[in-house]
Amino acid sequence: MRQDRLAVIAALLVTLLCVALFTLALSSYHSSDRVLTQRFYEHEADFYRLGKMANDSEAKVTGDEYRQLFQKLQIESVLSHNSEVTGALFLQASMDFPLIGDADGGITEKGYVYSPKPIFHSLVDSLDDLETDCPAIHFKKLNDDWYLYYECSISKPE
Repeated sequence: MRQDRLAVIAALLVTLLCVALFTLALSSYHSSDRVLTQRFYEHEADFYRLGKMANDSEAKVTGDEYRQLFQKLQIESVLSHNSEVTGALFLQASMDFPLIGDADGGITEKGYVYSPKPIFHSLVDSLDDLETDCPAIHFKKLNDDWYLYYECSISKPE
């Protein structure tokens, strides 16, 4: 009788583990809006400092200073997008390569945008679990100059 109960408990634990792993596999690689927003407000002065450093051609900044800020703010890279948002600074927090379609490789990015000019297009209330056609870029406003962004694009082999 005791062995039967242990077998049932073991089967339940294995089932729960499989469900948890399956859920994890389907979850987004990107941090949630809540996590990114919290990080932004906890380090807002450093985000503004990084934006100023990147936009100030006269700034005498060492690679070590950039690296330290990138690590502290958990930024993977600074990007220059050729989109409707000219003059904006894109700070990529994460990148993923999901499969989109049969043969096309997808690229999704999520991160921060510093734009002294207001962004009015493609504003959404949440970038989490955003269902969008690729290619597309969407923004969520944080404050006057800062936004979160989510971009989906397709990489086609040449």
